Amino acid sequence: MTIRLRLTLWYTALLGTTLILFSVTVYSSLAANLRSQLEQSAATQARNIADAVIQQVQGDVVVIRTSADTVFFPQVELFASSFGAQLIDINGEVVKRSENLGDIPIPKQDGTLQHILAGDDDHYYFISQDGDAFLVYTVPLVINSEVVGAIQIIQSVTTAVTALTQVNRYLILGTAISIILAAIVGAFLARRALAPIDTITETASTITRTRDLGNRIDIPDNASEVGRLAGTFNDMLDRIQRLFQAQERLIGDVSHELRTPLTTIQGNVELMQRMAATPVGNGNIDLKAVAGLFQESLGEVQAESERMNKM
Repeated sequence: MTIRLRLTLWYTALLGTTLILFSVTVYSSLAANLRSQLEQSAATQARNIADAVIQQVQGDVVVIRTSADTVFFPQVELFASSFGAQLIDINGEVVKRSENLGDIPIPKQDGTLQHILAGDDDHYYFISQDGDAFLVYTVPLVINSEVVGAIQIIQSVTTAVTALTQVNRYLILGTAISIILAAIVGAFLARRALAPIDTITETASTITRTRDLGNRIDIPDNASEVGRLAGTFNDMLDRIQRLFQAQERLIGDVSHELRTPLTTIQGNVELMQRMAATPVGNGNIDLKAVAGLFQESLGEVQAESERMNKM
């Protein structure tokens, strides 16, 4: 796996994780806030109706009788038209429903009603009927410190659920698009950031292939880490080039210095070879002269050899 791909994956994973956490936080906060608003709205309506019942607001039918009072169920439409209500007696039976509820069945939660009718605090739950969502909020109906029943508010939350679903889709789509864009941008930035390293690699390959130490890396940003690396690489090339040039000069100087003694040695050796090839019985040869020439040639060879050793 290349460094460019690793950087792209790390960048995408980091940004993707951040976006996912952000989306989850936004959705959770929005859902909690909306749920709290719905709960408060239903609780307010339930308590208003309970207060109206307790104050014996003029309604239509007598539904509950206690030892001391007669209780009436008020018209829900006087409070709001966006929710329905029903009155439950102490036995958990529905004795009155608001007209706007129609025939919508409200599933009972026996445990909930038992706790409410026993005097516990308010309770709510959600139900779904024919594709619509409803919030059912239940409060105890207390008259003269006696729980005589319960008020249930049934409020449609379909619009809120639809809005949350839409927000969730937008967040998922936005996060997916952002991650894709992050991958593209990350790949571009990684490629741009590592381009000088590619240049260094190409320059090194060119030098290896052509043996031309005169090539240099042109990096405009000398302040970056890659720029400093390229500068160090160029300095190394300068030093290597100077060393090669010095080596070439040394080889040239040595070759020049060795050319004269080698020529002298070669000439004397050839002379001695010719003299050695001359027949000894030839009366025209002065042996003393030949011996002197041999001695002289050997002396020159020895002198040039000593000169070469001193180089």
